[in-house]
Amino acid sequence: MNGDWFSQNQLLIQWISIASIISFFGSLIIIPKLIINLPPDFFLKRKTSASVKQIVVIRVTFFLMKNCLGFLLLLCGILMLFIPGQGLLTMFLGLVLLDFPGKQKLQLYCLKVRPVRRSLNWIRRKYGKKAFIFPA
Repeated sequence: MNGDWFSQNQLLIQWISIASIISFFGSLIIIPKLIINLPPDFFLKRKTSASVKQIVVIRVTFFLMKNCLGFLLLLCGILMLFIPGQGLLTMFLGLVLLDFPGKQKLQLYCLKVRPVRRSLNWIRRKYGKKAFIFPA
């Protein structure tokens, strides 16, 4: 029976293999770029500064693009739990980009995990960036 399923679904298996390869190499490129471009105090609570008002269309477009990228990274991270790739780190960065109620609390919970902190700062050190300052 298993042999029948594989022979009947060769196209699906090929597409899953292609998606796996793309997500693996994509994560090797995108994840470090996102991590090194964040400021060292990104995870600390910051007061929002009163800046020049932006055009609403630009703000909404940026909000939608950021959340779409976050959702895509979250889905890829979940997928990478089963295929090669940096699944947990990709999921965490997807959550960082998404805007939803309770986001800050979930981020703080994830940042309590020592391997997550070590991985984030290892990537920053590798590219000569200052380590993240994590909340106590």
